[in-house]
Amino acid sequence: MLVTLLVVGATLAPLKNSAWLVFYDPASMASFEKYGAQLSEVGVEWIVAGPDGLPKRREHATSANAEKVRTVAKRHGVTTYAMTSNAAGGGFDASLVDAIVKDEASMRAHAEALAQIAKDDGFDGVDLDYESMRPAVREPYVKFAAMVREACDRRQLKLAIAVHAKTSEPGNWDGPISQDWKALGALVDRFRIMTYDFHWATSEAGPIAPLEWFTQVIEFAKTQVAAEKIEAGVASYGYDWRDKSARSITWRDWQELTKVHTWTQRDPASQENTVEYDGRKVFFSDAVAIRAKFDLAAKAGVRGVAMWRLGAEDPAIWDFLGKGP
Repeated sequence: MLVTLLVVGATLAPLKNSAWLVFYDPASMASFEKYGAQLSEVGVEWIVAGPDGLPKRREHATSANAEKVRTVAKRHGVTTYAMTSNAAGGGFDASLVDAIVKDEASMRAHAEALAQIAKDDGFDGVDLDYESMRPAVREPYVKFAAMVREACDRRQLKLAIAVHAKTSEPGNWDGPISQDWKALGALVDRFRIMTYDFHWATSEAGPIAPLEWFTQVIEFAKTQVAAEKIEAGVASYGYDWRDKSARSITWRDWQELTKVHTWTQRDPASQENTVEYDGRKVFFSDAVAIRAKFDLAAKAGVRGVAMWRLGAEDPAIWDFLGKGP
């Protein structure tokens, strides 16, 4: 499906779009099976960093699930990446990255093992999603990424990376400070910016991705990384807050919620849908909000967008999301 995006009457280049797939929600694979033809690439949550500095397959990373991913990807012509992260036990653990980058031998061992797992399991590439790291790892993380690049090249694999959003270097908190955009961007094939969680699960309630901020992040990224590598992250989820504590919700949750609490409003800063009930406040990134980000990404001239995550999304996005040329 080829879609030409429009902003204020101007014809823009079609975007190439990717998404992340998880196994903890069966709706994620179901969405990939149904709509995979409209994606160019998919990152599959597959590997986790271990406390010994080495990567290991997640519990769901079985041969049967690998075969299912390969079959759907082949049918739809989608490039697959084995996503690795330091998310263990529900949160991102900076100490797991510390163990990887403690010395060059540990970095190289991790890099080689990562690439070999991806190759053995039939993926087309590796997707680095190490988050919330300490600022002290900024330089060694670049050295590590270079080793992953070398290991991938020897196995004919692509390399993608997910990075925290920022509008200047080095960034305004530990996560983005730990990621040197220019150096990392030079090493990877895909540079996926997490342009979401402007407000997050333990912040006050507010938009997940304000449009002005989204644009500022992309424009800064283009000064650091080649535009043809950049994919802007879009949220397919929402948050339901009470005070500074929120649960993440999917489209299914939003539908159930608004059957009862029907008084919804569109947030002008983000185009996200909102509702308040019982002392709670909800922001949800539905198709209208996501379309606004798609159009901004197209206008900025970057490669595409990357959606977190399949299975949580408003199905109306598939009316306009296309693979691109």
